Amino acid sequence: MNNKNELVELLMNLVETSLRCCAKWHYRLTVRGVENIPAQGGVLLLPNHVSYVDAVILSLASPRRIRFVSDEAFFNKPVLGWILRYFGGIPISPRRAKEGIQATAAALSAGEVVCLFPEGRLTLNGELNELRAGFQLIAKHADCQSVVARMDGLWGSVFSYYGGRLFTKLPHRLVRRVTVSFSVPLTANQTSIDRVTKEMHLLQDLAPKTRFVKKSCVNLLFAACSALAISVFYTLTMKDPAQTGLLFAIGGLLTLAVVMALNRIRRCALRHLS
Repeated sequence: MNNKNELVELLMNLVETSLRCCAKWHYRLTVRGVENIPAQGGVLLLPNHVSYVDAVILSLASPRRIRFVSDEAFFNKPVLGWILRYFGGIPISPRRAKEGIQATAAALSAGEVVCLFPEGRLTLNGELNELRAGFQLIAKHADCQSVVARMDGLWGSVFSYYGGRLFTKLPHRLVRRVTVSFSVPLTANQTSIDRVTKEMHLLQDLAPKTRFVKKSCVNLLFAACSALAISVFYTLTMKDPAQTGLLFAIGGLLTLAVVMALNRIRRCALRHLS
Protein backbone atom coordinates (compact mmCIF):
# COMPACT_ATOMS: atom_id res chain seq x y z
CA MET A 1 0.00 0.00 0.00
CA ASN A 2 2.84 2.38 0.88
CA ASN A 3 4.59 1.59 -2.38
CA LYS A 4 1.38 2.33 -4.26
CA ASN A 5 0.95 5.67 -2.49
CA GLU A 6 4.55 6.58 -3.20
CA LEU A 7 4.07 5.73 -6.88
CA VAL A 8 0.94 7.91 -7.05
CA GLU A 9 2.79 10.73 -5.30
CA LEU A 10 5.67 10.45 -7.74
CA LEU A 11 3.30 10.40 -10.73
CA MET A 12 1.40 13.47 -9.56
CA ASN A 13 4.62 15.36 -8.85
CA LEU A 14 5.70 14.54 -12.39
CA VAL A 15 2.38 15.78 -13.79
CA GLU A 16 2.57 18.99 -11.75
CA THR A 17 6.18 19.64 -12.76
CA SER A 18 5.38 19.02 -16.43
CA LEU A 19 2.42 21.41 -16.34
CA ARG A 20 4.50 24.08 -14.66
CA CYS A 21 7.33 23.73 -17.19
CA CYS A 22 4.97 23.88 -20.17
CA ALA A 23 3.13 26.87 -18.71
CA LYS A 24 6.36 28.76 -17.99
CA TRP A 25 7.55 28.12 -21.54
CA HIS A 26 4.35 29.26 -23.23
CA TYR A 27 3.31 32.05 -20.84
CA ARG A 28 5.60 34.96 -19.94
CA LEU A 29 4.24 35.81 -16.52
CA THR A 30 4.35 39.23 -14.89
CA VAL A 31 3.09 39.27 -11.29
CA ARG A 32 2.07 42.48 -9.54
CA GLY A 33 1.14 42.89 -5.88
CA VAL A 34 2.19 39.37 -4.84
CA GLU A 35 3.25 40.88 -1.49
CA ASN A 36 -0.45 41.57 -0.83
CA ILE A 37 -1.10 37.86 -0.25
CA PRO A 38 -0.86 37.28 3.52
CA ALA A 39 1.96 34.89 4.41
CA GLN A 40 -0.23 33.05 6.94
CA GLY A 41 -3.87 32.44 7.68
CA GLY A 42 -6.87 31.72 5.53
CA VAL A 43 -7.16 33.73 2.32
CA LEU A 44 -10.07 33.69 -0.10
CA LEU A 45 -8.69 34.36 -3.57
CA LEU A 46 -11.19 35.92 -5.99
CA PRO A 47 -9.94 36.07 -9.61
CA ASN A 48 -11.60 36.69 -12.96
CA HIS A 49 -12.23 33.58 -15.05
CA VAL A 50 -10.81 33.75 -18.58
CA SER A 51 -9.63 30.27 -19.55
CA TYR A 52 -9.22 26.66 -18.51
CA VAL A 53 -5.60 27.27 -17.53
CA ASP A 54 -6.46 29.95 -14.96
CA ALA A 55 -5.71 27.55 -12.11
CA VAL A 56 -2.25 26.79 -13.49
CA ILE A 57 -1.45 30.50 -13.98
CA LEU A 58 -2.60 31.41 -10.47
CA SER A 59 -0.59 28.55 -8.99
CA LEU A 60 2.53 29.86 -10.73
CA ALA A 61 1.87 33.42 -9.54
CA SER A 62 1.06 32.62 -5.89
CA PRO A 63 3.80 31.99 -3.30
CA ARG A 64 1.36 29.80 -1.36
CA ARG A 65 -0.34 26.60 -2.45
CA ILE A 66 -3.94 27.11 -3.57
CA ARG A 67 -6.99 24.90 -3.25
CA PHE A 68 -9.56 25.51 -5.97
CA VAL A 69 -13.34 25.43 -5.70
CA SER A 70 -14.74 23.73 -8.81
CA ASP A 71 -18.10 22.66 -10.15
CA GLU A 72 -19.04 19.24 -8.84
CA ALA A 73 -19.53 18.02 -12.42
CA PHE A 74 -15.76 18.19 -13.01
CA PHE A 75 -15.17 15.81 -10.11
CA ASN A 76 -17.23 13.16 -11.91
CA LYS A 77 -14.86 13.14 -14.89
CA PRO A 78 -12.65 9.99 -14.96
CA VAL A 79 -9.20 11.61 -14.93
CA LEU A 80 -9.90 15.26 -14.17
CA GLY A 81 -11.92 14.40 -11.08
CA TRP A 82 -9.11 12.28 -9.67
CA ILE A 83 -6.60 15.09 -10.25
CA LEU A 84 -8.88 17.66 -8.63
CA ARG A 85 -9.37 15.49 -5.55
CA TYR A 86 -5.65 14.77 -5.30
CA PHE A 87 -4.79 18.49 -5.29
CA GLY A 88 -7.45 19.28 -2.70
CA GLY A 89 -10.17 20.64 -4.95
CA ILE A 90 -13.43 21.53 -3.25
CA PRO A 91 -16.61 20.54 -5.12
CA ILE A 92 -19.57 22.88 -5.14
CA SER A 93 -23.02 22.45 -6.65
CA PRO A 94 -26.28 24.47 -6.66
CA ARG A 95 -28.01 21.35 -5.31
CA ARG A 96 -25.65 21.20 -2.33
CA ALA A 97 -24.57 24.80 -2.03
CA LYS A 98 -24.59 24.74 1.76
CA GLU A 99 -22.16 21.82 1.89
CA GLY A 100 -19.83 23.54 -0.57
CA ILE A 101 -19.87 26.77 1.43
CA GLN A 102 -19.17 24.90 4.66
CA ALA A 103 -16.28 22.92 3.13
CA THR A 104 -14.74 26.08 1.69
CA ALA A 105 -15.14 27.98 4.96
CA ALA A 106 -13.58 25.06 6.86
CA ALA A 107 -10.50 25.13 4.61
CA LEU A 108 -10.18 28.88 5.11
CA SER A 109 -10.56 28.54 8.86
CA ALA A 110 -7.75 25.97 8.77
CA GLY A 111 -5.44 28.66 7.34
CA GLU A 112 -5.41 27.65 3.69
CA VAL A 113 -5.60 29.71 0.50
CA VAL A 114 -8.80 28.88 -1.36
CA CYS A 115 -9.59 30.17 -4.84
CA LEU A 116 -13.18 30.75 -5.87
CA PHE A 117 -14.09 32.24 -9.26
CA PRO A 118 -16.84 34.73 -8.34
CA GLU A 119 -18.17 34.89 -11.91
CA GLY A 120 -19.09 31.22 -11.71
CA ARG A 121 -18.24 30.57 -15.37
CA LEU A 122 -15.77 31.42 -18.10
CA THR A 123 -16.15 34.74 -19.87
CA LEU A 124 -17.58 34.39 -23.38
CA ASN A 125 -16.41 37.78 -24.67
CA GLY A 126 -13.29 38.63 -22.70
CA GLU A 127 -15.16 40.99 -20.38
CA LEU A 128 -15.93 40.48 -16.70
CA ASN A 129 -19.19 38.60 -16.10
CA GLU A 130 -21.63 39.62 -13.39
CA LEU A 131 -20.39 38.33 -10.05
CA ARG A 132 -22.39 35.88 -7.97
CA ALA A 133 -22.98 36.44 -4.27
CA GLY A 134 -21.74 33.12 -2.88
CA PHE A 135 -18.23 34.35 -2.05
CA GLN A 136 -19.65 36.98 0.33
CA LEU A 137 -21.26 34.26 2.45
CA ILE A 138 -18.04 32.24 2.50
CA ALA A 139 -15.91 35.22 3.54
CA LYS A 140 -18.27 36.12 6.39
CA HIS A 141 -18.72 32.52 7.47
CA ALA A 142 -14.94 31.97 7.67
CA ASP A 143 -14.23 35.53 8.85
CA CYS A 144 -11.12 35.60 6.65
CA GLN A 145 -9.30 38.06 4.44
CA SER A 146 -9.98 38.15 0.71
CA VAL A 147 -7.61 39.07 -2.11
CA VAL A 148 -8.92 40.00 -5.54
CA ALA A 149 -6.83 38.77 -8.49
CA ARG A 150 -7.00 39.74 -12.13
CA MET A 151 -5.44 37.90 -15.07
CA ASP A 152 -4.82 39.79 -18.31
CA GLY A 153 -3.47 38.33 -21.54
CA LEU A 154 -5.25 34.95 -21.53
CA TRP A 155 -8.16 36.02 -23.73
CA GLY A 156 -7.43 34.74 -27.21
CA SER A 157 -5.63 31.60 -26.07
CA VAL A 158 -6.68 28.10 -27.11
CA PHE A 159 -8.17 27.55 -23.66
CA SER A 160 -10.47 30.59 -23.80
CA TYR A 161 -13.78 31.11 -25.61
CA TYR A 162 -12.15 33.54 -28.04
CA GLY A 163 -13.81 33.09 -31.44
CA GLY A 164 -16.65 31.15 -29.81
CA ARG A 165 -14.61 27.93 -29.63
CA LEU A 166 -12.62 25.99 -27.04
CA PHE A 167 -9.54 23.88 -27.86
CA THR A 168 -10.42 23.72 -31.60
CA LYS A 169 -8.31 26.67 -32.71
CA LEU A 170 -4.60 27.12 -33.24
CA PRO A 171 -2.60 29.40 -30.94
CA HIS A 172 -1.92 32.84 -32.38
CA ARG A 173 1.59 32.91 -30.97
CA LEU A 174 4.06 30.55 -29.33
CA VAL A 175 4.66 32.86 -26.38
CA ARG A 176 1.86 34.73 -24.63
CA ARG A 177 2.40 37.58 -22.17
CA VAL A 178 0.18 37.29 -19.09
CA THR A 179 -0.12 39.67 -16.15
CA VAL A 180 -1.50 38.56 -12.77
CA SER A 181 -2.33 41.35 -10.33
CA PHE A 182 -3.33 40.99 -6.67
CA SER A 183 -5.25 43.58 -4.67
CA VAL A 184 -4.65 44.58 -1.07
CA PRO A 185 -6.39 42.22 1.38
CA LEU A 186 -10.05 42.92 2.11
CA THR A 187 -11.74 42.13 5.38
CA ALA A 188 -14.81 39.91 5.50
CA ASN A 189 -17.05 42.98 5.79
CA GLN A 190 -15.36 44.64 2.81
CA THR A 191 -15.82 41.57 0.61
CA SER A 192 -18.87 42.52 -1.44
CA ILE A 193 -19.89 42.31 -5.08
CA ASP A 194 -19.44 46.05 -5.62
CA ARG A 195 -16.03 46.19 -3.94
CA VAL A 196 -14.66 43.12 -5.70
CA THR A 197 -15.93 44.38 -9.08
CA LYS A 198 -14.27 47.74 -8.43
CA GLU A 199 -10.98 46.07 -7.50
CA MET A 200 -11.13 43.94 -10.67
CA HIS A 201 -11.34 47.06 -12.83
CA LEU A 202 -8.62 48.86 -10.87
CA LEU A 203 -6.27 45.91 -11.37
CA GLN A 204 -6.74 45.86 -15.14
CA ASP A 205 -3.41 45.72 -16.92
CA LEU A 206 -3.13 48.58 -19.42
CA ALA A 207 0.05 47.17 -20.97
CA PRO A 208 -1.73 45.47 -23.95
CA LYS A 209 -3.33 48.78 -24.98
CA THR A 210 0.00 50.54 -24.60
CA ARG A 211 1.70 47.88 -26.74
CA PHE A 212 -1.00 48.29 -29.41
CA VAL A 213 -0.34 52.05 -29.59
CA LYS A 214 3.43 51.44 -29.80
CA LYS A 215 2.97 48.84 -32.55
CA SER A 216 0.83 51.30 -34.54
CA CYS A 217 3.55 53.95 -34.18
CA VAL A 218 6.19 51.48 -35.40
CA ASN A 219 4.11 50.61 -38.48
CA LEU A 220 3.44 54.28 -39.26
CA LEU A 221 7.13 55.12 -38.89
CA PHE A 222 8.04 52.29 -41.26
CA ALA A 223 5.51 53.52 -43.82
CA ALA A 224 6.82 57.10 -43.56
CA CYS A 225 10.49 56.08 -43.91
CA SER A 226 9.70 53.81 -46.86
CA ALA A 227 7.77 56.60 -48.57
CA LEU A 228 10.71 58.98 -47.98
CA ALA A 229 13.18 56.49 -49.50
CA ILE A 230 10.97 56.02 -52.59
CA SER A 231 10.55 59.80 -52.90
CA VAL A 232 14.33 60.33 -52.82
CA PHE A 233 14.77 57.59 -55.42
CA TYR A 234 12.19 59.20 -57.74
CA THR A 235 13.78 62.65 -57.35
CA LEU A 236 17.27 61.39 -58.18
CA THR A 237 16.19 59.44 -61.26
CA MET A 238 14.38 62.45 -62.68
CA LYS A 239 17.37 64.82 -62.36
CA ASP A 240 19.27 63.63 -65.40
CA PRO A 241 17.06 62.08 -68.10
CA ALA A 242 20.15 61.04 -70.09
CA GLN A 243 21.22 58.68 -67.31
CA THR A 244 17.76 57.69 -66.14
CA GLY A 245 18.27 54.00 -66.95
CA LEU A 246 21.51 53.65 -64.96
CA LEU A 247 20.28 55.76 -62.05
CA PHE A 248 17.02 53.83 -62.04
CA ALA A 249 18.81 50.49 -61.75
CA ILE A 250 21.24 51.61 -59.04
CA GLY A 251 18.70 53.71 -57.17
CA GLY A 252 16.08 50.98 -57.37
CA LEU A 253 18.41 48.42 -55.82
CA LEU A 254 19.49 50.84 -53.09
CA THR A 255 15.89 51.79 -52.34
CA LEU A 256 14.85 48.13 -52.18
CA ALA A 257 17.74 47.40 -49.78
CA VAL A 258 16.75 50.34 -47.56
CA VAL A 259 13.08 49.29 -47.45
CA MET A 260 14.04 45.68 -46.66
CA ALA A 261 16.33 46.86 -43.85
CA LEU A 262 13.59 49.08 -42.47
CA ASN A 263 11.14 46.17 -42.62
CA ARG A 264 13.56 43.94 -40.69
CA ILE A 265 13.90 46.62 -38.02
CA ARG A 266 10.09 46.94 -37.91
CA ARG A 267 9.63 43.19 -37.42
CA CYS A 268 12.24 43.09 -34.66
CA ALA A 269 10.51 45.99 -32.89
CA LEU A 270 7.09 44.30 -33.19
CA ARG A 271 8.46 41.03 -31.79
CA HIS A 272 9.90 42.94 -28.84
CA LEU A 273 6.53 44.60 -28.18
CA SER A 274 4.39 41.43 -28.56
